[in-house]
Amino acid sequence: MVRRIEHARRALPSGAPRTRIWLRRVHKRVVSIATIQRTFRKLGLPRLARGRARTPKPRQLTLFEKPHPGDSVQVDVKVVKIAGQKAFQYTALDDCTRLRVLRLYRRQNQVSSLECFAA
Repeated sequence: MVRRIEHARRALPSGAPRTRIWLRRVHKRVVSIATIQRTFRKLGLPRLARGRARTPKPRQLTLFEKPHPGDSVQVDVKVVKIAGQKAFQYTALDDCTRLRVLRLYRRQNQVSSLECFAA
C-alpha cells in the first residue's frame, strides 16, 4: 500500500484527498486521508505548492441582435392589478432596435395577443 501511495504522489502529483479517490477507484482500497498524509511525511515527500484560487469568469449574456427590425420580437405576458382588477400586461421587445412596447388587456387570449402584434 505504501508503494501505491508513493506512486500516486510521484506519478500523479496530487494531495491526500485525490490519492484516496484514486486508490478507491483503481485499486478498490479504502484508506483514510490522515493515513495517506502520514505516509507522505514518512516517505519525506515535499508538500505540494498551493495553486491559485480560480475566480469564476463573469458570464456574458447572449444578446439576440438581428439585422432588421421586426425579425425577432420577444413577448412577455404578466398579470398586474390596476384599481383592484386583474389585467394582463403584454411587453414586446424588438431585438434589433431594443424598442419596447407595453399594452394592457383585460383578457389573455388569442384575440388580445393578435391585437398586441398588430399594434
